[in-house]
Amino acid sequence: MFSKTDIKNLLENPRLAAPVASLYVNTDRGSPEGERYIASFRHVVHKADRALRRRPDAEAAIAQDRMTQALPELLAFLDQEVKPVPVIRGVALFVSLRAPNPRDPRTPPFTAFTLPRPLRNQAWVENRPSIRPLLFLLDQYERVGVIVADRNHARIFTLFLGEIEEIRRRTADTPRRHHQGGWKQMLFQRDIDGHIKAHVRATVREAVNLFGRDHLKRIVLGGGDETLGLLKTELPLRLHSLIAGTFLAEPHASDTELATAALALAHGAEIREEQQRVQELVDHLAHRPSFVRGPHHPEAVSGIRETLRALSERRVRRLLIGRGIRMPGSVCDNCSALCTETRGRCPYCSFSLRLVLDILEHAVERAQEQSADVEFVTDNASLTAVGGVGAFLRF
Repeated sequence: MFSKTDIKNLLENPRLAAPVASLYVNTDRGSPEGERYIASFRHVVHKADRALRRRPDAEAAIAQDRMTQALPELLAFLDQEVKPVPVIRGVALFVSLRAPNPRDPRTPPFTAFTLPRPLRNQAWVENRPSIRPLLFLLDQYERVGVIVADRNHARIFTLFLGEIEEIRRRTADTPRRHHQGGWKQMLFQRDIDGHIKAHVRATVREAVNLFGRDHLKRIVLGGGDETLGLLKTELPLRLHSLIAGTFLAEPHASDTELATAALALAHGAEIREEQQRVQELVDHLAHRPSFVRGPHHPEAVSGIRETLRALSERRVRRLLIGRGIRMPGSVCDNCSALCTETRGRCPYCSFSLRLVLDILEHAVERAQEQSADVEFVTDNASLTAVGGVGAFLRF
């Protein structure tokens, strides 16, 4: 499993010197494309080779040779680390293609992430690792805590990247109900209710201890009529805002069935949150001042040009980007500005600009470097109407 910390370490890895080939391969053996993942890998490498041929710098030929040198080691990794583990459904490989040091002419260094979710086969060659697909996975499949309890049993687990990460089980010895009448029935019923409440309280206490170790995005509660209300009541108030929903769980449902139900609720909450964020952006844009320079600054911007300007000025607090949007642009290697222009000179320092095929990949990376939140939005007409990209600003 990987995290945003791993992505930060990837960007700061001194061994991954420019240029860097970022290779994403679908290894999901349950799909026709994933079954042929070695062929897919070779196709991705071919894409990287074509990207190198388009580079104007003199080191392009050296980088191509380094890619050829790296192939045996990359294929060995796929054979030894991926082939024996069918649950690995995606692989991200980052290879440094810098010219070798004459005193240390080893094969090019690479870093790899194995993932439980399938990836689209794609390749980039840039000065830094291309991290957009990894951040998209983290955004869409963040960590979810799940508590499922009936009167006698409980399961507590965390889901990360759509897979069960850790699971705990509890059992209780709650007496059965019976139909005897009179005052003894009332006492017996009260005793049963006390057993159920104690069982649920202990389950929630254990869940809170487990959830407290990791950063959770959402919590899902499952159970029967006797326990669902109690689960929510016993859950600390500080965690109520994380509840994505509740569902009726069959006592003998499998772990996979429970995880599927919980993921559906978490995904629905994610879509609602995306819609809310976009609406907040549109509302901010509707009330912003008509000028951006002066005593006041807008709280949000939209469109690629204004968003890139805010990123270049390190003002972005949260970046919203439509899923699948790509567009060319340029980067200034002198002052690091991001620009929509594909030729000419930097508007900030007049240095010559370097063309990139997808400026939004660099926008995502820049937001990550500035500790800004990055949210990928799926099929939202309101975001598309304001340019497909927007940002909330720090100042």
